[in-house]
Amino acid sequence: MISAMSRIYFFRDDEGYTHKERMRRLHVADFQDPDLPPIRNLIDRTPLTAAELQAANKQEVYNKLQSRLNGDWKQFVRQVFQIRGEKGDLFNFKLYFGSNISYDTLYQKAAEKLREDEDHENLYNSKIRNSLVNVVERDNGVLDLRFVIPDDQLTEDDSEGNTRYGAFNRYAEVRVYTEEGALAISRRAMDDDDISQLRNLIESWSEGDIEPQPQLTPNEMLALENAMDGQNIGIDYGQFKGGRNIKKARYSGASNLSPLNSEIVRPASLNGRIVKLKFEHTHTVEDHSWDVKIRFQYECELSATKETTPDCIDQLVAELVRIREHKKLLRTVTDRLEEHRWKINNQTAAGGIRTYLNRRNLALRTAVDSYVDDSRIEAVEVQMFRDLFFSLGYELLKTDQIKNPPDTDVPDYPPQDAQLKGLFDDYARWDLADPNYNFDRLWCQLHSLLISEFTSPVDLIETAKSEFEI
Repeated sequence: MISAMSRIYFFRDDEGYTHKERMRRLHVADFQDPDLPPIRNLIDRTPLTAAELQAANKQEVYNKLQSRLNGDWKQFVRQVFQIRGEKGDLFNFKLYFGSNISYDTLYQKAAEKLREDEDHENLYNSKIRNSLVNVVERDNGVLDLRFVIPDDQLTEDDSEGNTRYGAFNRYAEVRVYTEEGALAISRRAMDDDDISQLRNLIESWSEGDIEPQPQLTPNEMLALENAMDGQNIGIDYGQFKGGRNIKKARYSGASNLSPLNSEIVRPASLNGRIVKLKFEHTHTVEDHSWDVKIRFQYECELSATKETTPDCIDQLVAELVRIREHKKLLRTVTDRLEEHRWKINNQTAAGGIRTYLNRRNLALRTAVDSYVDDSRIEAVEVQMFRDLFFSLGYELLKTDQIKNPPDTDVPDYPPQDAQLKGLFDDYARWDLADPNYNFDRLWCQLHSLLISEFTSPVDLIETAKSEFEI
């Protein structure tokens, strides 16, 4: 049977933790630490010593502690858990984004639909829109809603032949960020139709507009990993042809290795499309930290392999909303150049668009590699900064400030500068009414951005906007 606790995340603090859950989220080393106040207190007032605990195996540690506690074992575990326990739950969410989501309207409508006095098992045969059992107001315009998931298959017959529901409930949780225009819907025990129904329900109740099929660009995904101080351990590329019969590329490994060293992943990073990332993130609660692996797919589906508290998903959403404000500048070079495919094919005698893309992308990457300290960014993030470097250059092309020669000495050009200049020349000719510009001046401004003290794409964008008014 499914535990009643197995489908909660936002409501965990309301439900609390069982003794079994506390023990699972603690390590034997937590009970061996003489500096932990509950352990120190026990050592000070009983014959127990730190040496006894540290020399014992797991079961011996628990036996020694229980023998000194006079039956207060569960209370003792609760005290240790409060300090060292890995609190929270695994998450598995689908994110949506929208606009004009009214907090007041949503709360009023939800309050009208609330079935708080009804036995939850009676809701299994109802529609999901009629199974709302809890609404909680949080800070900063956030509402949490919990629904019973309708499922008339979750029944069993008792000894007298009467059909009854098992002693558990399956819940669907939704957190609505009305100020950010976002919502997170739990995917656990939910199929795509259930999730779609909840999205439609929140859209209707809030009288807002919510994007039905959200998708993130590769650079938005990389920017989120960067914002979460992630260490990349997995990357999947789709929509990629790297040679005969190669249609996708995947890297999975240690976070201290570069996926770009792979013979397959390196060409994929030039003209492939990231469809999934997996990265390590250090989650901290009340001065206690533990590492969590987060999986993030381009369809805005996120999951974690270890417990986190709701502030983790809050941070993810806040960072993603901030990143999406710069969506236009985070487009990939490949996507931009695809708009001019026929022009590229007409001007390239051999190799076609693939050769053109590879050469231009490599020129951009070389420029970034030459000037950006690799200790500041993950190796896999290079392609994001490569694309951003071009986007910022394109925005500068549209201004009048690069029509004239530079006022200062021109810094050394990066390797493959001819390919770099050719890319901007082509794009100016294809996309601008007035394609005339001074490449030396453009390079001066781009160079100043490359050597600036940025650690994130948003930092670099905000620096460019402030310095050059683009």
